[in-house]
Amino acid sequence: MMYFNTFLTDQKVPDHKSYMLEMAMYWTHLRCLSLSLDKERYSLVQYLAYALYLPTLFLGPHITIHHFYGK
Repeated sequence: MMYFNTFLTDQKVPDHKSYMLEMAMYWTHLRCLSLSLDKERYSLVQYLAYALYLPTLFLGPHITIHHFYGK
């Protein structure tokens, strides 16, 4: 996180863009945690579809991978 914040400061990214990038990163971290705690195995394509699903990438809400695939 420290390196990411340093990058945003050095590049002089406007506040509203910085906020959106940080929120996307936080939601993606939550999805990665959800996937890593799950006992089932998924393919790389399924993981990327879950982690980068655009409607919830920036605004949430956090959905578990079981709800995402309807299992």
